[in-house]
Amino acid sequence: SVMTAGDLEVSRVLDQRSSTLLRDPRGLIPMRAAQSCIVVEPGVLRGLTKGLGNTVLQVDAQPTESQIANILQIASDDGTVIVMAYDLNNNADQIKMIRELVDKDIPVIVVASRNPFDALLLPDSLTVLVTYGFNPPAREALAEVLAGNVQPTGVLPVKLP
Repeated sequence: SVMTAGDLEVSRVLDQRSSTLLRDPRGLIPMRAAQSCIVVEPGVLRGLTKGLGNTVLQVDAQPTESQIANILQIASDDGTVIVMAYDLNNNADQIKMIRELVDKDIPVIVVASRNPFDALLLPDSLTVLVTYGFNPPAREALAEVLAGNVQPTGVLPVKLP
C-alpha cells in the first residue's frame, strides 16, 4: 500500500485520539522532561521504540531469567521503566518480568501495544496505556502522550471485565 503525507497525517491524528490511559495510580504520565527511563521491548518490535527512552533493552517474547535479572539491575539505578507489552496471554514471562519490577517498587508504565485485554493480566498498581498498534504514527503519538504534549483521551472499544 502506498502512503501519502495526507494518509500519515490522518493516521497520526487518529493514533493521538485513540491512545487510552486505563490507569495511572502513581501519576507517571506525563513524564517529567528530565526524567530518565528505560524502555523494555520484546524482539518482535525490533528496535521500534528507539527515541522513547534513554536506554532500550530488547528481550525475548518470553524473557529469560538472565534478561529479567539484567533489567532489574539496570532499573534499580535508573528511573521509570516503560514495558512494551506484547500478547501477554501467550507470553507469561513478560508478566513475570513486570511483577518483579513492581515487587522492587520500580515505577512501571506498561504500554499494551496490541491488545487492551493484556491489562487484565497486570497488577492494578501499574500505569497502563493502550496504543492499539505500533506503526510510525502510533509510536509518535505514544511519545507525545508520554511527554504530556497530547492527552490520552481514547476510550476502549471493548468492556474489560
